[in-house]
Amino acid sequence: MLCLASGETPFVHRGFLTAYASVREKCHAALHELLRRYTAHGIDPESVQIYCTGHSLGGALATLASIDLKLSFNRDVILYNYGSPRVGTHSFSRFFNSKMPLAFRLVNEGDIICGLPQRVTSTCFGQDKKFYKHIGTEVVMDGKVNGDFLIRPTFAEKNLIVEGRKKPGRHYLKGYTENLAMILDCSLQSERMLGDFRVQNALEEALYHDDSADDDATSPDVMY
Repeated sequence: MLCLASGETPFVHRGFLTAYASVREKCHAALHELLRRYTAHGIDPESVQIYCTGHSLGGALATLASIDLKLSFNRDVILYNYGSPRVGTHSFSRFFNSKMPLAFRLVNEGDIICGLPQRVTSTCFGQDKKFYKHIGTEVVMDGKVNGDFLIRPTFAEKNLIVEGRKKPGRHYLKGYTENLAMILDCSLQSERMLGDFRVQNALEEALYHDDSADDDATSPDVMY
């Protein structure tokens, strides 16, 4: 059990924690091996950044993985999750945010799953109700898939977004990929309008250029 200096104990959802615990050892072993390969190729493992990402339940597991890897490996860890449910209590959220400044939680407007779970009733918390709270920086993407998005929307802004509320279809991974593709396309169009093709070309090359060298599984840069 982790107890904070404030005396608080961060709690997380039992199901999510159990699911992550079942793969934790494999995750650690895989990361140790990757860091060993970086060292063998003359790359300073201290410079390695770790990215964690996932959708839905995978987003919840990525949240737990990111804070675990941050504490276990003392590396820069960056989190991007999509359509993730809430993972822990307010105390967990505060602890997580203090350790993980680069955590981004992308939400399709109207995604029901992102509003769950809300609270748990249990005497083990010392009170009848203990509310869950999201972590990280929230990014709300327009449900109309038009490239619009809000970063850290205020309470008022959230209440103005009513078109797509509580639509089960907004949770599907396809909707997230389409929304992200539209945001990227709008960004590239903006670069063209501004006349700066350097960033645009670099992004397009990275996204669409089929280079057989990228398939070399022996390279330490290839991660699955």
